[in-house]
Amino acid sequence: MFPPRLTDIAHRGRVELNEPDVLALVLPTEDILHLDRVWKLHEHTSPLVMLELWRPTDEFDEFIRDWLLDFGRRVLAAERRRSRGNASQAGRTR
Repeated sequence: MFPPRLTDIAHRGRVELNEPDVLALVLPTEDILHLDRVWKLHEHTSPLVMLELWRPTDEFDEFIRDWLLDFGRRVLAAERRRSRGNASQAGRTR
């Protein structure tokens, strides 16, 4: 999650080598874990994954997020069923 020995960077090498890294001792908060997941996103990330990581603060935005996630999951499930059906039909025609 963080670069190794981040405290070395912050203290410009003034940390003794046998001292444990502070960030290794402190458990990450939920916000830090959320940021870590968001930082790993890239341009080809699924819109469903991006929606799952979105934390709306407005009640209406939360409703829209939940509705879009539900709709997206239903579309994805239907697409997978259709793909499996096409694959099994292709196997029978051989």
